[in-house]
Amino acid sequence: MRANEPVKLCDNIYVNPQKAMEFIRTDVFQYNIHHFVPGFGRAFWVKIAINKILKQQGNYCVADLTRLHDYYELKKHFENMYVIEVIDPNQSPISIEYIPYDTSIMKREIRHLSHILNDRFE
Repeated sequence: MRANEPVKLCDNIYVNPQKAMEFIRTDVFQYNIHHFVPGFGRAFWVKIAINKILKQQGNYCVADLTRLHDYYELKKHFENMYVIEVIDPNQSPISIEYIPYDTSIMKREIRHLSHILNDRFE
């Protein structure tokens, strides 16, 4: 089964798992969660990540930072965060919002990421 193939739930009812997860992730937990959990606004997922990070020591990598409101929420808690854009020439940009990146690297250079971070934080 592929993520974009409809799955039969019961007689004459099919659902596309990829579309269903997109609906839950975006429509429910980004645009409507504030109706059920006050104080989260659109930043439900990033606030959960922030709470986990604050409970532990160390450096963290947050992948898939595509929403500006998530960037600002992270910036409120981690002023010295370093944002790296990973560019895949075979894929169109995911973010429709401008995220202020500190630097950019090509996907094929990702194996050098530890060198970039070590240079930055030495």
